[in-house]
Amino acid sequence: MRFMKILHTNSKDVVEECQRYFGFLPVSHPIVIRTARFLDRFISSDNMLCTVFKEQAQRNKNELNLGS
Repeated sequence: MRFMKILHTNSKDVVEECQRYFGFLPVSHPIVIRTARFLDRFISSDNMLCTVFKEQAQRNKNELNLGS
């Protein structure tokens, strides 16, 4: 919504293109990236509790749909 006001447009496509051009990720992207980093550290941890939930953490990471 803010970008629409800043750019004086109602076009979602224009806003998304400008966000990509200027490097402003949608809020969901940084959340997914942080979650993936956390799960990577969780999966590789030697902590006994982490190893119990390792398979579930791996499934959760696979479901993130990073789209790379």
